[in-house]
Amino acid sequence: MLATQEKVGSSLPETLLALMERHPDLVVTSFGPEHGAEAFAGLFPSRHHKVSPPRANLVEFAAGFTTRGLRPVVIGFSWDQTEILCAKPAPVILLGSDSFRDIAMMRAIPDMTVVIPGDACEFRCALEEALVHSGPVYIRVWTGSQPLRFQEPFPEFKIGKSRKLRDGVHLTIAACGAATAIATEAADRLAGDGLSADLLEIPTIKPIDADALIGSARKTGSVLTVEEHSISGGLGSAVAETLCRFFPTSMQMIAAEHGPVSEEKIARTARLMAMSFESA
Repeated sequence: MLATQEKVGSSLPETLLALMERHPDLVVTSFGPEHGAEAFAGLFPSRHHKVSPPRANLVEFAAGFTTRGLRPVVIGFSWDQTEILCAKPAPVILLGSDSFRDIAMMRAIPDMTVVIPGDACEFRCALEEALVHSGPVYIRVWTGSQPLRFQEPFPEFKIGKSRKLRDGVHLTIAACGAATAIATEAADRLAGDGLSADLLEIPTIKPIDADALIGSARKTGSVLTVEEHSISGGLGSAVAETLCRFFPTSMQMIAAEHGPVSEEKIARTARLMAMSFESA
């Protein structure tokens, strides 16, 4: 099943406008027009707060709204400003787009939930779920255009849960963000070669869906993670930390250090893993 094909970044103003009508406690804070933050200021001027000067702590400013029962969405913050949440995990929603290091930095903040949507539809679902979620939430604003392809039945999005895209027995592929669509193409390519991949989309990196990971690893015996992030502190690290505690499993990681994520690279690594597992 195909989600609507459009860019998350370009759909952000429309998404926020729709959510503002349904969530009267939603307010937006930003330094300027990042990701179209000012597009809805004319319609909801009292709920969009532009902060200046740029050196001001946008996250700390937004956290103040939570004491009044509001849910601030923060756009365009700098990473050092998030340190305030280590001491006071206010229920703010942070939207960022640094795919190389965002997971590692956000995972380190106590009580922070980290969501990496795979397409525009999932971004909308994640943002709406975040508005009723307790504690701070980070959501990556992805600017790609490839939609996720689901098999029936369509899996519901829920923070803290993975989604099964393909069912297989030879190895597990766990992916997040824009890499998920590429991993799906690779899984379909592998199926043509007689290798069935148990393909998991992991939109919530923290808290990670340990039960789904362990169940899949137990079935296949090996796990390949695929992401755009640094190999340090990202999805691969989160999966490894989970499996080494509960079900030690053979693993490989494909990340940004290895160059652009590609269907060929995923398929080649998966074939080698499957061959190694069979010969062991």
